[in-house]
Amino acid sequence: MKRSKIITAALLLTLLLAGCGTDPANVDVNTLIVGKDGTITESLVESFDKEYYDAEELRRSIESAVNEYNGGTDAVTLGAVTAEEGVARTILTYKTGNDFAAFHSSDFFLGTVSEAYDAGYTFLSMKDKAGNVISASDVLELGEAHMLIIQEATAVETPEKIRYVSEGVNAFESDKRAEVPEGITGYIIY
Repeated sequence: MKRSKIITAALLLTLLLAGCGTDPANVDVNTLIVGKDGTITESLVESFDKEYYDAEELRRSIESAVNEYNGGTDAVTLGAVTAEEGVARTILTYKTGNDFAAFHSSDFFLGTVSEAYDAGYTFLSMKDKAGNVISASDVLELGEAHMLIIQEATAVETPEKIRYVSEGVNAFESDKRAEVPEGITGYIIY
């Protein structure tokens, strides 16, 4: 009897963990997955269909960039690098949003609405999934809500339900996913 309870508990735990988000190794587009602890897992998906492309050379190049950035720390870790059927997939994990921004040399913010305001970000009106618009002053009133700001074309998965997105950001069917298209700065509040 005790053994069957342990097996049942293990199966339930497996099912719960399986529903906890996207597997970064199984995405078809560039995707950022924000962890509850503020870590960011990035899955890069690129065409890799030229005969002269070399997967091991790609891995060495990325490892070199990661090692140079880290300088003996583990702020960025390299996960899998695969090249199959003309597609290269690379998984990187960043300890903080600041590490992501610095590694990519791009404008990126992960924190609260209040922290974004204090960092000098300007807010425009935003909309919820149904298309209802809130003003910039209403955004400021969301002070402790989490906010992600990014200037890269990518899908974004948040650990909590997305509440508002800026103009041009597409909300996915899932309450925790959005897509930031090329050429805009995407604001996501969750």
